[in-house]
Amino acid sequence: MPMIPQVFIIDDDEMSCYLTRFMLKLQQAASDIVTYFDAEEALKAIETGLEQGNLPNLILLDLNMPHLDGWEFLDALAPLEEKLTNKLKIFILTSSVDPYDEERSRAYSLVSGFLPKPLSAETANLFKQQFGVNNNE
Repeated sequence: MPMIPQVFIIDDDEMSCYLTRFMLKLQQAASDIVTYFDAEEALKAIETGLEQGNLPNLILLDLNMPHLDGWEFLDALAPLEEKLTNKLKIFILTSSVDPYDEERSRAYSLVSGFLPKPLSAETANLFKQQFGVNNNE
């Protein structure tokens, strides 16, 4: 059954990562799920993946993290934006209820959406549709 080939979950909260991974697997949405508790490590993986032609298809990004937060991660990707456009999709997956965060996310062209935690089954299925994954195949 086709699935999204690779998803990065970038979130410092282990329980959130577990729940997101669980939902993606339960809905058979992704075949390879890589978790990063540190956004700097994820940034390095994306830079390496860009060089090697091996990028994730989908990134689920938390905003509130120590060291490098979600906004800083997006700012760090800005110089690579042209190379990343149409190669991956980033969705902010956050517990933030601040409307300004959602508004601010629209300023980043690499961000495809702003979603509340926890990831729902409906959202996991929408990802499959966006990536052309069909459960009936």
